[in-house]
Amino acid sequence: RFCWGVELFRAVKYLGIYGKVMSVIGAIGAIVLFALPSLYNRHLQQLLAKAHFESGAENVYQDQEINLMQIDPLSGLYGVAVFSLFINIGWFIFSHTLIKRNRNNDMEDVKTMIKIGSYIIGSL
Repeated sequence: RFCWGVELFRAVKYLGIYGKVMSVIGAIGAIVLFALPSLYNRHLQQLLAKAHFESGAENVYQDQEINLMQIDPLSGLYGVAVFSLFINIGWFIFSHTLIKRNRNNDMEDVKTMIKIGSYIIGSL
């Protein structure tokens, strides 16, 4: 018996389902995180255009291109979002494989996968 007295088959089933659900939620979060810098840049461009229009200045930015990467403090989120997306995809694959092996009653592989998952989580 594992996980508060639940038999191994049911415990692994719930762990696999939990892993799949959490990885999908995490992937959605990573996609939103990936979209944030571009949405922020678009909003900043609108604010700059509005300020330029309201100031009455003419042709101030005509020959100059505003480099929003210098202004945008969120541009580093692209890397964080991609890293998070890869982690969540890996978690989904791991959980799917765990459920698949559990359905096939391959308990030795299931125990090995649980150990590997525990080592990975423990090392973080």
